Amino acid sequence: MSQSPVLVEDGPDKGAVWHCGEVAKEQRALADGKAWADLSHRTVVAVSGEERLAYLHAVTTQHVENLQPGVWKDGLILDAQGHIAHQFILVEDGTTTFLQVDSERAQPLISYLTKMKFMMKVDVRDASSEFVILRAPGNTDDIGGPYALVPVSEKKETIDAFNQANLQVGMWALEAERVASGRARIGLETDRK
Repeated sequence: MSQSPVLVEDGPDKGAVWHCGEVAKEQRALADGKAWADLSHRTVVAVSGEERLAYLHAVTTQHVENLQPGVWKDGLILDAQGHIAHQFILVEDGTTTFLQVDSERAQPLISYLTKMKFMMKVDVRDASSEFVILRAPGNTDDIGGPYALVPVSEKKETIDAFNQANLQVGMWALEAERVASGRARIGLETDRK
């Protein structure tokens, strides 16, 4: 008999699955590359337009001007004093760049990106009603993935496919793995400085 998932009650992952009842089993599955997680509590921001990659290259810490479709990267935006203002993970699909961001930080990021586009041919919008992010099965990469950008209409089908040979894990396992790997998260291992 499987236990109902326990949800995160507060913080940046509020509403996400905290664990599914067997934390040690979830952590082993994650370490073995046989786990997936629902990250649809995070916001997906879409940056489209013909100058999107040059624009993102100019305002972020990452070299993304020649980002190839399907390649996931982490990114930061720094303030004038060099402090981290925004943190996200992004992927290009050939026509749009999608940024995965903690939901509580999404609106400030969207406002900043909109304000900074000046005359560039880019459009910035919240695309969470169209796409969700899943942590896909596979060995953990340098940014905590592999990730999958999934149309909302295909979420159930994708989860069913993941469940055939993999275990759903919660944020407890993902966060333990992130901390053990030394990947800092804004607001948790960082402060205003």
